[in-house]
Parts: sequence; C-alpha cells; structure tokens
Amino acid sequence: MRSVLEVAGSQEGESPAIGTLNEGALHLQLKLELLTRQHRVRLVAPLPLVRRIIRLSDEGELLSARRSPRRGRIEDIFKRLVSIPSLLCHSHFELELLLTHQDELRVYRHGKAYRRHGWVVAGRRLVSVEQCIRISSPDDAARLLPPGLPELFDTAQLAEAAAIERRLAQQMTYCLRALGVLQTTGKRGNAIVHRRTDKVDPRRRLRCTGAS
Repeated sequence: MRSVLEVAGSQEGESPAIGTLNEGALHLQLKLELLTRQHRVRLVAPLPLVRRIIRLSDEGELLSARRSPRRGRIEDIFKRLVSIPSLLCHSHFELELLLTHQDELRVYRHGKAYRRHGWVVAGRRLVSVEQCIRISSPDDAARLLPPGLPELFDTAQLAEAAAIERRLAQQMTYCLRALGVLQTTGKRGNAIVHRRTDKVDPRRRLRCTGAS
C-alpha cells in the first residue's frame, strides 16, 4: 500500500495537489519540511490491521488464501516515523492513519524471497478501511502510549503494557522524545528511564472516525 501526500494550495482558490510516497520513501524529511513552509500537508498512511495472504499462479489463478497470523497495531506507525518525528511539531503538517484490512498477493519466483520459499509479493489490494485516526501534534502522538504506565518507565515496561515488541517500544520512545512529550530522567541499570512531560493534556483525545 502507498502513503498518500496531500498538499493544500498555498493561496486561496488553488486546488490541492495530490501525490504519493512509497512507504520506503518516508525518510524524505527535508522535502516534507520544505513543503510545510508554504503549504498545509497531510500524509495519509495505511496501516494493515489484518492481512490475507493470497497465492496466485502465473496466470492469475487462485492457489491458496490464508489470514496472516500477525495482526497490525496502530503503534506500528512509529516504525515509519523514526526518520521524520519532528515533522509533527510543524503546525502545517498532520498525519492521517488508515487502519485497513488488505490482501497481499504473492507469486512464485524460483530463487527469490528465500525466507518465503520463493513466494514474492506481487501487489496489495485494499479490502476495507476500519478506522481513520488523525495525528496533528506531538500531544496526539503521546496519546498512543498505553494507559497504566507508571510515572517513570523504561522500554521493557512500555513493551509489556502495550503488548508490543521491545524494538517497537524503543522506536516509540525515540519519536516521542524528539517531539518533546517524553524526557529521560536517568537510568535503571542499563535501561533508560522516561517520563511524560507537562505538555500532554490528558483530557484531549485523538480524532477517530469509522470507515465511510
């Protein structure tokens, strides 16, 4: 799935310009920062909650279909934000997450995709959009932290509270520190200890909408 970049016209009466960014191109922070100086920018990023793996023959015939055992999480967005976290500090930038169900289409290619035994991804197909979540400020990003965290916590505690991998918890804290909504307070053994800053208003909620 592609991420969609929407750029509003810089002058009244101008039409919005729509472009796309491949998921792997989200590291283009400089170009996005330049856009936000003159335009309002919204990056629409699909996050697959459920994937169905479909194997096709070379003629396009269905060979098999199964649901992937790995279910996506909204926190997965931090894997893609590690290279552009500070953009959420710009008043002209916002991120819209589309939580989706999608089909992943695979075809067999001998000698390719060793870990998948030759089955390479040939494309992805959107099945449904379950929810849209708008993140337009560091405050919004901080609300993706799980409830019940102690005032002082490390990434092991964050991973346990959110039921995510430690690596993803580290990416979350990296992004949230860059946004100024987490700060480090020292170390507990070899683990860095974090706390929320006073910038986060707990009464405000993320803007969520269901599928249209």
